[in-house]
Amino acid sequence: MAGDATAAFMALARRLGAPVTTTANGRGALDDRDPLALLPVAGREVMADADVVLLVGSRGMTQRGRPFAAADGATLIHLTLEERDLGAPRSPDVAIVADAAAGLTALLDRLDGPNRGCWASAEQLSAARAGEQEALAKLQPQWSYSQALRRAMPDDAILVNELTQVGYVSMVGFPVHHPRSYLWPGFQGTLGYGYPTALGAKVGNPTGPWCRSTATAASATAWPSWPPPPRNASGWWRWCSATAPTATSSACDQQFDGVHLGTELTNPDWVALARSFGVHGERVTDPEGLERAVRDAIDADRPALIEVPMPPTPDPWRLILG
Repeated sequence: MAGDATAAFMALARRLGAPVTTTANGRGALDDRDPLALLPVAGREVMADADVVLLVGSRGMTQRGRPFAAADGATLIHLTLEERDLGAPRSPDVAIVADAAAGLTALLDRLDGPNRGCWASAEQLSAARAGEQEALAKLQPQWSYSQALRRAMPDDAILVNELTQVGYVSMVGFPVHHPRSYLWPGFQGTLGYGYPTALGAKVGNPTGPWCRSTATAASATAWPSWPPPPRNASGWWRWCSATAPTATSSACDQQFDGVHLGTELTNPDWVALARSFGVHGERVTDPEGLERAVRDAIDADRPALIEVPMPPTPDPWRLILG
């Protein structure tokens, strides 16, 4: 996306008939409704059966800090303008130093004859998508809130994702339909990234709405607003369950006999605070309420602060990291 290479990227994918998946930073490089598009969890499953993997414009490192690798026996081709991202600890079979758009166009020009149709099993793609949706749907209520945001937002609205429970699930499960319509802090893991970035997104895209996903509140606005801190507690560690999706105890409860240190916060009444600044504020308690509130804020073309209290949540990282 940084190299404006999305058109060349999809032209090559269609010529090859190859399924496509992206890292979190690459979300939006293709419309997730495209027949070749796979969200990250399904993409990981299908990639395990690939003979050749073409990696474009990536650092070549996983979220675990390990070099990206194709399945045993598969050929990995890595194309990037950053030559240093092709070196150790990475070990691609073929390394191409090139601008993404120029490199992809050159590869496309070298292909002759009809479309390749290199992926034979549409059934496998469908099965991978179905399994992914089933796994994501177990991450409640994060999954339902993420999908409520998607339903409420126009296709080209910008979601600014935070390092939060709803944000983590959105990273692999929120469908993205346009380039640069999904922003998140990337491998730096910058806490507090969402609000100032959302302000920048609004300045850069003044005619369109944007939404910010947080642990306990989504500030869905047509103009800048501000987010509430986590639910009277330091969110992830205080509340996130480390076991099954149905668990109700926190990681602290399970690993440290219920000892909670430095997690309790005192918050104001966020709805009242928003209204004191002349901003619309409301509190909702379920995904349906969030969807309605976001739609209303966008339709009214006004700033809005929407507070959404969250219960204990299941740990999504086993699914995200694989």
